Amino acid sequence: MSISIILLVVFWLLLSDKKDVLRKIKTNKFIFLLIAVYFINVNGLFRETGAEVAGKVLIKKVSLFLLPIIIGTSPFLNYNRIKLILVAFISSLIISTLFTYSEGVTYLLEFQNDITAVANVIIIHRPYYGLLGAFAVLALLLFFHKKQSGLIWLALSLAIIYLCLFLAIIYAKMGLIAILVSMAFLVFCWLAFTKKFTLLFITTLFVLGAAITTYQLKPSVQNYTSKILEGKDFSFSEYNVVLVGSINTRYVNWGCAYVILKENKNWLYGVGPGNSQSLLQSCYKVRNEWVYQSKMNAHNQFIEELLQNGIAGLVLFTGSLFLPFIIGLHRKDYLYLSFLMVFILCCLTESVLGRQIGIVFYAFFNSLLLFNSKENNGSETNSINV
Repeated sequence: MSISIILLVVFWLLLSDKKDVLRKIKTNKFIFLLIAVYFINVNGLFRETGAEVAGKVLIKKVSLFLLPIIIGTSPFLNYNRIKLILVAFISSLIISTLFTYSEGVTYLLEFQNDITAVANVIIIHRPYYGLLGAFAVLALLLFFHKKQSGLIWLALSLAIIYLCLFLAIIYAKMGLIAILVSMAFLVFCWLAFTKKFTLLFITTLFVLGAAITTYQLKPSVQNYTSKILEGKDFSFSEYNVVLVGSINTRYVNWGCAYVILKENKNWLYGVGPGNSQSLLQSCYKVRNEWVYQSKMNAHNQFIEELLQNGIAGLVLFTGSLFLPFIIGLHRKDYLYLSFLMVFILCCLTESVLGRQIGIVFYAFFNSLLLFNSKENNGSETNSINV
């Protein structure tokens, strides 16, 4: 990934018109918004402790700075070219999953609670596979068209089934949830965009009624909900071990982040990217030895931003997601909305920008889909009027 980014930067420097690049940067305010998510981390360099670690964080997250500038100032890509990029992405993702199936199918058939064997053979960390796979499935669903041949429909259907099965095998819970929630949201958007308000009203009532009925008739759902809202641990003997481990662990992750911010009284600027992990480790050592040994982050990107860069960082990161989300709604761009929905949902249970794969995925596709909208098709610039 690092080599690819370096080559991309080199070719961009050699082939781009420098005057045109400067003009686009000056006129495209969204470039400044996206790269600000990177520069907010600079505050860690000015801390007496953790400055060296903060410097490493800046190097790891440099794609948040480079990719919005490169893609935002490059020639416009039409929808067909974006589809080619997505096909390459989905194809490489499917190829990367093949190595997991020997262990994964065995795990699925034997209903094991321990997924260590699966986790040891996958190329990408499970939550990130969930993130990539969820976006790939939604993109494939949007590829369906009435005029396509039966062979293409079959290929798309098999790819979707394959990826969903893979996410189930590796127990990528949030990825599967993101697919379902995003699909429901896109259906609501489609009904609103096409002004089918009666059907939208009926669908909304049906969904709400089904949710309320399920909650009332299922004591287990009530029990799950009350335990989560009250922050109570789930018993390993009563519930699925993998599910319980995920929930109980996040209680520790999120609870320690809150304790650190409260004790340091640094809600506005955070404790700095260079200090956050060491402070979490100190808290984990007291609360949970396994989490301490695993050296976990906050496991929620919004909480991670709050912990590292305070309210200022949280507002900036949230703005970099929800302002483009409004742009996506305005454009009626289902593909971009799919990406943002999946990313936001996965950020609720994972610090997605804690690893390079999450950083590059977010910076690349967010920039690609934001600066190359369908409504700009045929224009000479990918600037956004704001």
